[in-house]
Amino acid sequence: MTEPLERAGQLGLAVAVLALSFVYAGIRTQSLGWQPAADPGIVLEDETLRLVAVRPLGAADRAGLKPHDRLLAIDDRPVETALEVHDAVRRAAPGDTLRLTVNLAGLNRPRTYAVVLDARRAAHGSAWVAVAGRALIRSLPLLLLAGATALLVARRDRIEAWLVALVTAGAIAAAPLMTFLERIPPGARAFSVAFKVLLAAAGPALLHHLLSIFPERSALDRHDPRIKSVALLASIGLAAPFAVWASISGGSGFQRSAWPGVGTGLGALGWIVALGLGAWSLGECARFTRSSAARHRARILGAGGIAALVPAAFLGLVAAPRDQAIGDLPVSIQVAAVLALLPLPLAVGYTVLATEVLPLRAAMRRAARWVVAGRGAIVPLAAIAGVAGLALADLVSGWIRTGAVVGVPVGAACAAALVWGGAKVHRSAVEGLERRLFAAEWKARRAVERLTDDFPEAASTAEVLESLEARIRDAFRPSFLAVYLASDAGSLKVERGTVAPGRQEIPLGTALPASRAGTIGSLHDVTRVGPDYLVPILGLDPGLLGLLVLGERDADGPYSAQELERLEALGTRVGVALERLRSAAAAG
Repeated sequence: MTEPLERAGQLGLAVAVLALSFVYAGIRTQSLGWQPAADPGIVLEDETLRLVAVRPLGAADRAGLKPHDRLLAIDDRPVETALEVHDAVRRAAPGDTLRLTVNLAGLNRPRTYAVVLDARRAAHGSAWVAVAGRALIRSLPLLLLAGATALLVARRDRIEAWLVALVTAGAIAAAPLMTFLERIPPGARAFSVAFKVLLAAAGPALLHHLLSIFPERSALDRHDPRIKSVALLASIGLAAPFAVWASISGGSGFQRSAWPGVGTGLGALGWIVALGLGAWSLGECARFTRSSAARHRARILGAGGIAALVPAAFLGLVAAPRDQAIGDLPVSIQVAAVLALLPLPLAVGYTVLATEVLPLRAAMRRAARWVVAGRGAIVPLAAIAGVAGLALADLVSGWIRTGAVVGVPVGAACAAALVWGGAKVHRSAVEGLERRLFAAEWKARRAVERLTDDFPEAASTAEVLESLEARIRDAFRPSFLAVYLASDAGSLKVERGTVAPGRQEIPLGTALPASRAGTIGSLHDVTRVGPDYLVPILGLDPGLLGLLVLGERDADGPYSAQELERLEALGTRVGVALERLRSAAAAG
């Protein structure tokens, strides 16, 4: 009874955190793109409240304010933080008058100016491509949360699924927030800052917890399984007082203190330690574990992690020489980096969702084949068409005075035409693409399609079995293959293939695994027993004529449902061919 309750509690916690994460990510996404309606025409230094710049001919410039004046009060109310200034502007509307009291530059003499606020103008010349790129970047947390939610729904009975959901929430909370706190609605600031502080602190410990048990328990966890729980509780316990403080102060007190900088440094250190321990655990699992499934999962997760670190390092290297924040880099660079991060969530989703995992090389080839020669081709095709449509919309908007009214429909029509035409071209070229780029897979697929073709007229059982073995090896390349035929003694005897001593003959009364009722003699469809697949050879008359035993494939992963259906049909065709030979022998 305890374990089901514990599982229900874990699932409930993951669902609750995901729900709060959606709220947080929605607030963050909306705030990133928000600007106040009114514009005072100043750029403020957050720490000192000095005017860094005054926009020429703007509201403050017309009122007489100068750069380096220090803001003291708004409408006779003293202001101490940049957040209070931004909130005063947020409450105002274009045309309203704000009374700004300042210390004049170089003088310790207050003076009050009446500033009539302008309407904020949209950014001039913003390309549609840049707008779409920024929208993609801002919505990335919501997309990741949607993926984590789908994973949790599909695998809610597995602890790694809800841990992935929590790690996703922690990673999203680790992203910058305090640098644009003034854009967040005042009523949402307390929740946003408290959630960020708590989840950002717990994120590294949650990642360590996940990689301590998945794909297989790490050596550190086997040595002392309490470490992961202690790390998680310690991180939450240390962060909780700061989260409460941030919530009570509405974020402003916390923002003014030194703790955001300290927390960012400690958080970065925590993620580095968690990633290092996780890399060690995955490397150990990929090399030394006895479970082939765990090895495959570890290698795929490691490859996805490396693929994600490359664009992150690239962004850092590009931003550092320019002394810029990553968010200030050109949108094209940021979008390219975001797209390059996709292998990591795909790797995580695949390793958690798949009951049988392909080896890394086979998984990469299958993914590439799905994108190039399969239905996945629509993904790059839609991306290319979308970029082309946005670029055309931007060009048309610049050429025609009506701007977006004409440009957006033209760009959308162009994108739709490219998708439709590209899909038609791809369908006509897919056979050639697969034959040239994936020759082995194309040959195997053709062999599977020919697998159940009628057998040629054979003069003997040996010829039938030789043709059968050749077809199966050509189509599937199994690691093991044996063919048994029924004997008059009520058993199955091996006719082709090398089997272990003691397995040359199998009584028809041998019991099937507990999950399958009956015996070998009652087998009527493909059954998996351990690593092997049992394919019955059945004829038109009742009774088992023989048995195919196939091992796992060396590199191509588990058999698909369609391939198992073809194997079952193949067993029936072989049975009919054997019955025909026996009838001919009896008649002769």
